[in-house]
Amino acid sequence: MKKKFIKKYKQSTVESCLACCLLTLIGQKPTRAKEISMLFDALQYNPDDFVTGHIEHVMRKYKKELIRYVHNNPLYNHLKKARCKEKVVQRKIDMNIIDELLHRGTIAISLNARHFGKVYHYPHWVLLLNKKRKKYVVYDPHTGIVNTITEKRLKESIKSYLIRLWMAPQIIAQNL
Repeated sequence: MKKKFIKKYKQSTVESCLACCLLTLIGQKPTRAKEISMLFDALQYNPDDFVTGHIEHVMRKYKKELIRYVHNNPLYNHLKKARCKEKVVQRKIDMNIIDELLHRGTIAISLNARHFGKVYHYPHWVLLLNKKRKKYVVYDPHTGIVNTITEKRLKESIKSYLIRLWMAPQIIAQNL
């Protein structure tokens, strides 16, 4: 696994964590212009699904293929009916798939922001860079800092995402 160098960059809007993560994931240096361009293109391109709009922006503008892993069948079926252009795979988002995908490279994952020191519970995208023993190296675009989180905290965030937010966790990886 190639170690990814992360240039410290702090997202410039409250809603652009996914844009920052995807730019970093595909090897683009995030800038405010790229971040805003992706965010607004995603909102206009696919108003039904915020994440699909971002992924399809990356596919169109940067010619990179991404795979989206979704936790449950209802979201998977919705995306299939919507005829999304990205590859979508239904897999339970747990430590097994996280470790499996991290073995191949960096991944973007949606988690509960509360587990990253935020006051409220809401969806937040971060990059998991690698695993060291029972800790994960994570880049949080909200702070622009690379830190570690424990496996226990990561599990709690996934569980909270499902139960408290009533949302399906997702992972985005490069299709290498």
